[in-house]
Amino acid sequence: MRLIRIINVVHYDHRKQRFASLAFKNSTGGGISVISQECILEQGRTVCHHIKTFYPPPTSSEPAIFWALEENSLPTGYRLEQQPSTSSDICHYNIEGVADKSARALMIRCQLHEFQICENGTSHTLTTEDLIS
Repeated sequence: MRLIRIINVVHYDHRKQRFASLAFKNSTGGGISVISQECILEQGRTVCHHIKTFYPPPTSSEPAIFWALEENSLPTGYRLEQQPSTSSDICHYNIEGVADKSARALMIRCQLHEFQICENGTSHTLTTEDLIS
């Protein structure tokens, strides 16, 4: 399964030129929040439209940034648990059983070109120019 993780621009470290580990860690009392891309497509939406509908700012940035990762990239021992979000998103899942240290290792290895940014309802590869405020 392809998973979508919403990444807020506030977690971008300009000095290190990468997103901080806070962008991909367990929430208090829960796992790591993701969305099933297959589910989004089954609903007839684009990822960007889905984020805008269910995860407006301050959950997402404006424009929204996301990371699409393959389930098989997760560390051994994880579990995916479907749990509708507080915004009633049926495509929402929690990744359980991944230690913050393992999640951090995944995030800090990511290169900028692995992220997407929404623009006019579609997305394109995130660039440093997109991050200049």
